[in-house]
Amino acid sequence: MLDQLYAAPRPKPRLEDCHFYHVTDLPEDGGTITVGSDWDLRGRIHDYTGHVDLAGKRVLDVGTASGFLTFEMEKCGAEVVSFDVDKPERYFLLPEFNDLFWTDRAEYLRQGRKQIDRLHNSWWYAHHCFKSQAKVVYGTAYDIPDEIGFFDVVVMGQILVHLSDPVRAISSALLRCKDRFVITEGAADTETPIMGLCARAGSNTPWSWWHLSIGLYRELFKMAGFEVEQINKNSFYCASEATNMDLFTIVARRLIPV
Repeated sequence: MLDQLYAAPRPKPRLEDCHFYHVTDLPEDGGTITVGSDWDLRGRIHDYTGHVDLAGKRVLDVGTASGFLTFEMEKCGAEVVSFDVDKPERYFLLPEFNDLFWTDRAEYLRQGRKQIDRLHNSWWYAHHCFKSQAKVVYGTAYDIPDEIGFFDVVVMGQILVHLSDPVRAISSALLRCKDRFVITEGAADTETPIMGLCARAGSNTPWSWWHLSIGLYRELFKMAGFEVEQINKNSFYCASEATNMDLFTIVARRLIPV
């Protein structure tokens, strides 16, 4: 049953059939090629994951995209399972009046399937380049299957901003975590437990939903039997915007054993 949850291994895709979300240096034909266009986290894996010890740990990478975090954490000695969206029907976007999601759902889904295929291809392309042992599960972050078991460390890196219901996604991932839970996101730096809308009318960013506050993260972790043990603020390079952006890394530790 467990083997059926993991995606079957794929042959190495063609590079032109891939979309790399993270800037990545790939070993290729005795040299190195650099791919990716959105975020450049190279050399920053420890900052991004709160310097949590990953060696020998079973780690879940929720919202893996092209797998940059997965393959970097694997280099740190972790056994990693990636998790990512399986189909565009899972998405729900803000009501931008001229967006395909609202004006032509069939065309939106057609284009969305191509985009997801290209993203999945990039994970498998990198998987081959790095000779990775990581496995991947496709589904919805709102319902991570119990059958994949428990993880020493769960990482959610900049996925929550793209979800209409981030609390539900956090809750699902918390059920899989037996020790450390790491979230890296933009956040409201206040202890008031709130979340604020990121997009604005006319911004043409219907996928930018919420930034939760530090206080809200703290309360959610307390509810689930965790304690926030560190909060770090770092600047990371957003290649698509050609600028550095501040992100918070929140590390929580489970207090109530599972």
